[in-house]
Amino acid sequence: MQNPDKPGTLKPVQASAANLANLLPTGTVLAAQALIPSFTNNGQCVLANEYLTLGIIVCCSLACFLSSFTDSFTGKDGRIYYGIATKNGLWVFNDHDNSHDGAGGEEENN
Repeated sequence: MQNPDKPGTLKPVQASAANLANLLPTGTVLAAQALIPSFTNNGQCVLANEYLTLGIIVCCSLACFLSSFTDSFTGKDGRIYYGIATKNGLWVFNDHDNSHDGAGGEEENN
């Protein structure tokens, strides 16, 4: 068993928690929780505050929805590529040279 007092013991746990946080909408929820009090004037809403609150809720909801369709993978060349799932497969949007050296080609050929 590892000693919890040693530095570096929690690094795998922190890395796993960070990866899990990337998969969950926690960032968007935290952003909404941080912004809502200022947009609602701490609950003393007038019509403008209601529209601002509606806007932030719509933006955060849209971000959560769209982020659920994103994915990443490591190509044959060792680079990390990011894409959005479509009905035709993964659309890789950071394969700038459109070559088949590590990204994009696997999805097009399948």
